[in-house]
Amino acid sequence: MKVININYGQNDEVLERSNTLKQYGFFIYRIQHHENEGLSLEDAIHQAMQDCEREGVMQDFLKEHGSEVENMLIHEWNLEKQLRLSEEEGRKAGIEVGRQEGRQEGRQEGKQEEKVEMAMKLIAAGMADSFITHITGLTVEQVKAHRL
Repeated sequence: MKVININYGQNDEVLERSNTLKQYGFFIYRIQHHENEGLSLEDAIHQAMQDCEREGVMQDFLKEHGSEVENMLIHEWNLEKQLRLSEEEGRKAGIEVGRQEGRQEGRQEGKQEEKVEMAMKLIAAGMADSFITHITGLTVEQVKAHRL
């Protein structure tokens, strides 16, 4: 399996082939940039949305689904941060592997449900499968199953 880094500014030749990925990469890049400048995640997302509006990036999509995108990203970022913290605390405290796996499985199920919900909204918005798979992390087959 070949993995390609599609972060903005990386593998530009790949991003040039997909305007959707390029625009999404720019959006995520701007969030990370603003966070690195010291803004809170919520403020960084909001500022990145304003950047995109100024630059003509994902304008229609963000106008229609901006609050949903913001909520999903806040949840995703916070969930990932919480998972990292939980893993560190679990190692320090010597929590049993079984209990940790159970919590992880529950989080993954909840995360999966949110991905499917977002995919269904993106499908309804007429987005391409490749964009939906990149945003949600679902496979093409999973996205196509929800198109039926």
